[in-house]
Amino acid sequence: MHSSFQRTPTDDDQCALAAFVSGDTLFYVGSTYRGLPVWYSTDPKSGRFKRKIESVALPFWDPGLFLDDDGRLYVVA
Repeated sequence: MHSSFQRTPTDDDQCALAAFVSGDTLFYVGSTYRGLPVWYSTDPKSGRFKRKIESVALPFWDPGLFLDDDGRLYVVA
């Protein structure tokens, strides 16, 4: 799945986002009261992202992302 993060005027899930870079990859997740995917891109200027995680298990607002030494990506809510 790809996304350009186009929003409708009532969307609020791109506020208080979390993003970080690991190697040549940018990871991104918005804030939500429902589970959202964690997105990634090796070419963020293109605006094309793929899903790393389909949907986080818990809703969160103002999330943090943590990439462990074993390569697992965690969302800290």
